[in-house]
Amino acid sequence: MIAIIYIFGGLWGLLSLVLTRLGTIAIPPEMKAYYEGLTIIDYGVTVIVTLLNLTGAILLFRLRSKAVGFLGAAVGISALSLFYRLFTSESSEALATPGSSGMVIGFVVSVAVVVYAYWLHSRSILR
Repeated sequence: MIAIIYIFGGLWGLLSLVLTRLGTIAIPPEMKAYYEGLTIIDYGVTVIVTLLNLTGAILLFRLRSKAVGFLGAAVGISALSLFYRLFTSESSEALATPGSSGMVIGFVVSVAVVVYAYWLHSRSILR
């Protein structure tokens, strides 16, 4: 189930990012300024984190212990990216909007999945 949610979530996240950049989705001015301030590195980080999450979810579905590393790397990179964004002026305003709660919830869920994967690994359920 986690793999399915991560696959659809990752694809939906990439789709909404594209639709936002194309102006198809209406967003508050703070979020618009945030997206306009993103660089190629930011988009690269997004793609890398999404690929790590998808790979980790598939490995977790297959009960492979490497899932912990992939999912943990995705959470670590996401945390570093989030902390970096918190200290830039446009981003800190955008992260204070009600729409950013989804980002926080997603991060908390990702941490919970890593903890769960680690728990499975420590019980030798993952091979």
